[in-house]
Amino acid sequence: MNLEKLRLQRKLGYLSGKEAGIIQQFKDERDSLFHMGGLLFPNLSDPDKNRLVDLAIASADVAHALFDRLFNP
Repeated sequence: MNLEKLRLQRKLGYLSGKEAGIIQQFKDERDSLFHMGGLLFPNLSDPDKNRLVDLAIASADVAHALFDRLFNP
């Protein structure tokens, strides 16, 4: 989800600031890995892997919650 979509979802009230922040934090972290020459997940330290996986899970949880709010009122 890009920044414009996040802003729109917040403006429409579908995402809280905290939820949008979780997604943005994961996106920033993911993007920083690709700027280092590619996603080298096996080369990350265990704490970095755990942090990235935790952010991915949290972002997916936000996406699922958004879907539920939109399609299961």
